[in-house]
Amino acid sequence: MRATLCVCFLALTVACVSAVTIGTEMHCEDGGPSDHTPTSVHELRPGDIQVVAAVGDYLTVENCMSLNQDPYDHMIKHRGLSWSIGGGGNLTTLTTLPNILKQFNPNLTGFYVGMRKDNTHQVYQRLTSWFLLRQMRSLVDRMKKDYAINFELDWKVITVLIGASDICEHCYQASLFSSLVYKDNVQRSLDYLHKEVPRALVNLIEPVSRTPVSELNLDTLLECPTRLVKAQCPCVVLPTANLTALHKTEERNRKYQLALKKLVESKRYDTRPDFTVVIQPFFREFTIPRLPDGRPDHSFFTDCLYLSQKAQTQIARALWNNMLEMPGKKTIIQDLSTDIELKCPSKTSPYIGTYRNMNHTYVGSTMTPAPKPTSHFVFTSVNSGPPPPVMTTTVRPPTTTTNTTLTSISTTYPNSTTQTVSIPTHQLGWVTVTAGLLVFVVCIGIIGFIFCFVRNKKHKREYTVEMKNTKPVA
Repeated sequence: MRATLCVCFLALTVACVSAVTIGTEMHCEDGGPSDHTPTSVHELRPGDIQVVAAVGDYLTVENCMSLNQDPYDHMIKHRGLSWSIGGGGNLTTLTTLPNILKQFNPNLTGFYVGMRKDNTHQVYQRLTSWFLLRQMRSLVDRMKKDYAINFELDWKVITVLIGASDICEHCYQASLFSSLVYKDNVQRSLDYLHKEVPRALVNLIEPVSRTPVSELNLDTLLECPTRLVKAQCPCVVLPTANLTALHKTEERNRKYQLALKKLVESKRYDTRPDFTVVIQPFFREFTIPRLPDGRPDHSFFTDCLYLSQKAQTQIARALWNNMLEMPGKKTIIQDLSTDIELKCPSKTSPYIGTYRNMNHTYVGSTMTPAPKPTSHFVFTSVNSGPPPPVMTTTVRPPTTTTNTTLTSISTTYPNSTTQTVSIPTHQLGWVTVTAGLLVFVVCIGIIGFIFCFVRNKKHKREYTVEMKNTKPVA
């Protein structure tokens, strides 16, 4: 039975990658565990990491679907193959972040092996930033209950990627998925980790642009978009995309990236020696690989939406390299069409890169504006729209701000962090109407009860009088 399962898993892996080499050779002389378990996250070596975890949307716990693109195959979550959390096989057969870390610590735990049938896949597939805190709580609860994890002493690396589903939904409920709301949702989630989890390094990955997905689904030679794409990411493929819509989508994605950058560089999560959050920006300038004729290379995607194992291999390599690079000098442009060579820790730089051990200074940061999409084949419109302004940020201490379009409820906790829950004003109207209807129904019920009570009492009195006037039969 065990042999049969192994054969099935290998067959599934081969089907997913279609003869693409997904293994990696890695020969590093340094990077093993420290002589003594470090107490500072800024002295964390790859070999010191004992637990790996990941939270986020469908790009984080990615699916590898078979090449026949069966629309029901995405229900099967092949998490053992995921770039962020998969631990199937080893690095020479499958390139994932856990398999890279296992090169330095074979006793690593927390990763997935194999596949999982998930009846609640929609919760994960379309997970937006609104549900990130719930996922964080579930993750922490599982780690605390896992007997293989020493929650207080084990060093943990937690990868967080969220925002793709927010972009996919923003055109229907813009106020719910603004950059401010997105930033607040992520901040609440990271605040929770910062408060609850000891000895952790968080990889906060910037959300990837949805423009390549839209462009892929405009290729008339492919059977795109599928029903799955229309259901999962309607704002990118429906209604028919044009250059103005793509530009607005890209601009919103830039604002998401900028919001994360400002949040982390506020030093909000550098108040403890055993916890930090590091931006990993390898997705910032993501472009879709192309065929010689200029069309998108669909071999990097499955079912016109999900990343294939070929793409996930490159993404795992890009994340690892970002982890070793100095903040401010991290690679932000990746060419997925060519193999990405894995970097190794060195004697002069043996630690996972943080803002402190790399002597990074927070001097105002700038992020280039969203580039205008260019057409490599027929679009339905050529209206490019006005160019967006250059987005520039100056890092300041976190302050409480009031948004004119949102009603905020703030609660200050003992650790002096502020949790803000934002309620869109257009929803307040519905809340008022609903409350009014409930009050009306309750009033009608009370009036009806009083009316019935009075009428029954009157009938009882009349019946009593009638019985007194009735003479008994002799």
